[in-house]
Amino acid sequence: MFHANAIALENPFAVELSFKLQPFDLDSYGFASEFAYLRWLGSLRQEFLQQHFDLAQGTCPVLVSTQIEHKQPVRSSEPGLGPLSSVVSGRLWLANLGETRWTLQSRLESTQGVTVATAVQVGHMINADTLMPVAIPEALAQRYWDYQWRQSS
Repeated sequence: MFHANAIALENPFAVELSFKLQPFDLDSYGFASEFAYLRWLGSLRQEFLQQHFDLAQGTCPVLVSTQIEHKQPVRSSEPGLGPLSSVVSGRLWLANLGETRWTLQSRLESTQGVTVATAVQVGHMINADTLMPVAIPEALAQRYWDYQWRQSS
């Protein structure tokens, strides 16, 4: 379904995965359905969270919103629903980090390098027992703001 080893490119807060279009991804017209986009974004987000958040300390990330802007449709490679050989690659990166809130941006591309969708996802860190917001881990915040400072200089 996707390649599990995410590739952090020049941005240490970025992950990249590839997704092969599956029959269940298609709507009745042969285009990737909204559920496919959400699944791809969810896989990217999970990979990012596993790499950058320590999820074993009684806190957990909670998704608050997802906004997708579709640029080009994705469909099976052959008109008339021929063989499914289409691959979508996705890249997700940490766009902003607040005290309890994180913002991720994503770009999905076709095999030809055409952007098919962009997305912004917002979430919070919460206490798993009380469901109240908690601070982003200090080590992650420090790494992120150090990286941002190096990028701006």
